[in-house]
Amino acid sequence: MLEGTDLYKRFTQRHFLKQKSFDPLNAREVPPEACGYGIRNLRLSATLLQIEVRHPMKPGVDSSLLVDHVLAPLVPPATMAILKHQKRLLSAEMSLDDLPTSISTMRGEREYAEMRESGFINVNSEVFQERCRTCGLYPFSIALQQGGRVELIARSYSAFKAWVYGLNALVKFRKQLPRLRQKIETYTTVT
Repeated sequence: MLEGTDLYKRFTQRHFLKQKSFDPLNAREVPPEACGYGIRNLRLSATLLQIEVRHPMKPGVDSSLLVDHVLAPLVPPATMAILKHQKRLLSAEMSLDDLPTSISTMRGEREYAEMRESGFINVNSEVFQERCRTCGLYPFSIALQQGGRVELIARSYSAFKAWVYGLNALVKFRKQLPRLRQKIETYTTVT
């Protein structure tokens, strides 16, 4: 978290409120940019007081979140279903390459669209398995004390895992942060 990670961040401007919600299994047809997200670099400041949000092509900090205002990371049910299925595929004797890939794209798109419209996603269907196998975007959000939240999308599982674990650790060890901050300052002034 201290090094920074490029994540998609949802913008909260008024004209983006009419945008569709992002579906990680449908990212090829409707990318995050079409749902009101943009790439931003998020990193924990060296003082451990705030999470800085930076535009990758501009100098300076766009905005920041105070660590004291962070409640917890929130992982939506769709992301949890994808992670469970990917874990089951990896822990089973079959590898990700053993999944059927001969699904007709037209039939697969139509079948997935029907599942989305009905509101019931069949996790045992070939279409769901294929889309989970190729899914590389992991939505999550950061709940804030003021009642708001910051919606993010990790571009890899490792980035998702690092931010969710890191945010949980920040919340859990919030009382020890001043002591850790003091140790970091002492170490950086000595060298």
